[in-house]
Amino acid sequence: MRRAPRQRAGFQRSRMRVFTVCLVLILAAATLFAAYRHLRRNSYDALMGAAEELCAQEQYGPAYEAYKNAAVRYPDKFAPLLGAARSAERGERLEDAIEAYRSILDFLAHSPFVPIVPTLSLTSVLYEIGRLHSLLKLWDKAEESFKASVEADSANYAAHFALGSVLEERGRLLEALTAYKNALGVSPSSEAAQDAVKRVSLILSPPPSSQVKTAEDVKRKYDEALRGGIAALERRSYRDASQFFAEALAVRSADADAWVGFAEARAGLGDTSGAITSLERALEREPGHTSAKSRLDELRKEKGKKTPLLKPERGARSLHRKTIFPFYT
Repeated sequence: MRRAPRQRAGFQRSRMRVFTVCLVLILAAATLFAAYRHLRRNSYDALMGAAEELCAQEQYGPAYEAYKNAAVRYPDKFAPLLGAARSAERGERLEDAIEAYRSILDFLAHSPFVPIVPTLSLTSVLYEIGRLHSLLKLWDKAEESFKASVEADSANYAAHFALGSVLEERGRLLEALTAYKNALGVSPSSEAAQDAVKRVSLILSPPPSSQVKTAEDVKRKYDEALRGGIAALERRSYRDASQFFAEALAVRSADADAWVGFAEARAGLGDTSGAITSLERALEREPGHTSAKSRLDELRKEKGKKTPLLKPERGARSLHRKTIFPFYT
């Protein structure tokens, strides 16, 4: 029996409604799925994971941009800022690294509570800014940052020592000696600080004229110390080598070779930071010193591998910002 035209029209309309409802549900499900995937791709863990993967591949430029993107999307997190700073420095974008560290300072200043991450602190952030300014040879800004760092924490050995290096670089030896002595006071066993105090003291108070009468005597004293340092390096007597090269530098601090030898001695004693600083001094005296350049690159890479770019924030607890926030070094 054939259906009436009205019945057929009603049936067709019913089928269209069902089809429309199904289509709407499918589209809604697809939209929700797409939104879910978008949220997952842009979640904090996903963004940080992608940035860390780029760092592992040594793609520091894209990593820096990825960390910056994460910092914009999650302004309540400081780990992306730290990642941006580290990746920018490894990509030799020192100005961007300084900007990222300053953003961390701003974060600490305006966040009443922040999660504690091992080794993050106000004084260490200031130290990192000063260190980067030193690499850029912006001595005024480096001095300002290191002074702020020791004011924030008078027990910061690295900041005291770095301040001494900047002051020595600027020819302010009395102030440099005070800074080195402060570093030695914080860490009495530091051979780097002992050597620095001895070297600067010798420059400020040279031996009596009866001991060093002529330019030939100065050259002889320098050559003896240099040969002693080289021989000690060959014996792997790094402590003796450090002392010999410190004596050579006290006589002639403008010689790049002495700084390179001193760097090797410091590296042998496990003082990688001191070795890097000494090689930088060598290149300041002689920019074309090939062995200093290659050794500096080697030590920087070695130091970068030893120190992870970031550590997870999981399990962190909160304290007021006046508490020290440990920083990665």
